[in-house]
Amino acid sequence: MTTRARISSVSALALASILWAAPAQATTSHLPVTPAPSLALPKVAAVTGHLLDIAASTKPISPWASTDLSALESTASVLGAVSTATTSTGVVVVAGRTTDDHVELFTSSSNGRTWTAGDLTVLARAPRAVGSPSVVISGGVVRVFVRTVAGVLEEMENDRKSADPWFASNLTALTASTHGARLAGDPSAVAPPGYPIAVYARATTGDLVSFTLTSSRLHPWYYVDVSALTRGPRIAGTPVAVPAPDGFGLTAVYALNTAGHLLEFTNDDVGYHLWSVRDVSTALGLPVVSSSPTVLAGIPTEVATVSATGHLLVATIPSVSLVGASFADVSGLVRQRVAPGRTASIAPSRSGYVVAGVTSGSHVVVFSVPSPSTIPERGPSVVVGVAPPSAPSVADVTMQPLTEQFARSDPAAIEVHGVVNLFMASGGFLGLIPRIVLTAKSQDQFHARIEDTPAGSGCNPFTASFGRGSTSGCAPGTSSEEWCSDFAQWVWGTSGINTSGISGASKTFVTWGRSHGRFLQGINHTPAVGDAVVWGVLNPLWGAHVGIVVGVKGRQIEVVSGNSGPLAVASAVWDSGYFLPSSETAQGDPIIGYTSPVALPGSAKQTPSAWPRTAAWPVVQGSGSVTVAG
Repeated sequence: MTTRARISSVSALALASILWAAPAQATTSHLPVTPAPSLALPKVAAVTGHLLDIAASTKPISPWASTDLSALESTASVLGAVSTATTSTGVVVVAGRTTDDHVELFTSSSNGRTWTAGDLTVLARAPRAVGSPSVVISGGVVRVFVRTVAGVLEEMENDRKSADPWFASNLTALTASTHGARLAGDPSAVAPPGYPIAVYARATTGDLVSFTLTSSRLHPWYYVDVSALTRGPRIAGTPVAVPAPDGFGLTAVYALNTAGHLLEFTNDDVGYHLWSVRDVSTALGLPVVSSSPTVLAGIPTEVATVSATGHLLVATIPSVSLVGASFADVSGLVRQRVAPGRTASIAPSRSGYVVAGVTSGSHVVVFSVPSPSTIPERGPSVVVGVAPPSAPSVADVTMQPLTEQFARSDPAAIEVHGVVNLFMASGGFLGLIPRIVLTAKSQDQFHARIEDTPAGSGCNPFTASFGRGSTSGCAPGTSSEEWCSDFAQWVWGTSGINTSGISGASKTFVTWGRSHGRFLQGINHTPAVGDAVVWGVLNPLWGAHVGIVVGVKGRQIEVVSGNSGPLAVASAVWDSGYFLPSSETAQGDPIIGYTSPVALPGSAKQTPSAWPRTAAWPVVQGSGSVTVAG
């Protein structure tokens, strides 16, 4: 055990705190996820393309938590973006195209705790798919629409009327009598209550076209060339349709034209044309946009898109005439850009809405935009007057514990039972060393602000996560002992290091390091980011304090440690700022050495060899963004 330690000053360099959405809290009584000392890190190749469900969490160690749905169901990897839909009971379905060009459908239980998966291409005897599918649920029937390599619009439907409920229909062939076109872009289906199911897409001519379900047995689907009816421009990317924002029973379709303008198509019969088109970009003065829009239906309707320079834009549209419409440069408000051309996904939240996007470094970022008025529900049947967005915030989901994965596809955001979920294909994990730094910094005074509660009691969640210490006088989920070693072990264990042999005594980092051939004795060794630095006495061995090295700059180091901080703080996870190793002591004891989380150069114990020991890992900061290479 060690007593409370004070090291260096409080002039720490925080890890771009603007990118963390977790609210600052002085104390916590929640139990973090128990570290897994025997956790084996998966290889990047084993996780790339896996479908992830990243859900907002109340856990103090991370505002988000990730579930690998592909691993649960042993399915093929996913290519491209996925499409989601929910039932009124909270069942979620997610459709994606796999590496073998099949359509896989993932279905949750109503409580979201279990998932099943099915290969619809096999079940429905459908042709192979290209691009990304679109899924809707109407009357309890799941319908998935996808484009084939021949440009045909194919529907896979589960009518639940036979022992073999899935079947496929060629909608292009079914609409041949009305000149159903072949497609060059992904379909986008819409099935709001009280409206017919319709599918919109970009035809090979570049026109916006629609396929609409009818009640006729002879002609169950009919086709319309919307661009031709409006005498409007050709489109680019994938359109998206919702009930019109003014609630008059119309449909609004938002799409980009080839010049990078955001357009609104509506079936309002203006000028005696069934469909009309309006240039939203010109009306609102938007910059050139480069990504397909996504929409949050309601009054007003929120339309999210990305400019050619990576700014996330949200247009607020209260009516199809665009009267009273406005837009917000959300990226400019929070100084966080996203990748141009990558589609951002908008979804409701308890306090307003969120928009999920991907940065140029393949990080997943979530913008949270609160609404000035209370919104009990956001949907096509709810009329709510909402002022323009205000005070947004942004979280880099990739740079948080338990979700540290890059994005391979654009995320699809939805709200289920009041919780925001992101579905996307994984692009692989961060490296081990960035993961250690991320995990340690996530708990410090700039982020989660974990302190012992009550002050001076030593009660903390890290000790409790190992089942150590005393629970007397402690809040549920915490227990008490001198906890610097508990925190350091938790950081390493959560990051994927086998910490068997380490205990609540900081000297065990020395004995563990010696047994693994990873202990560098003395103060003169060059430490590396990710190392555990130990203060104390070597003979007889005594540990006074231990922390995690999170930065190396010349001869200086930056350390995050538990059971630490200035006298004004009872005991906390504290970022020291940079200091000279020879200048700081813990309880009067100097640094006695560093233990490396990876095999040292020249060591016979080189497993896994893919984790090199380096003095630093690159961090690139600019315009409020953080990119980590590991």
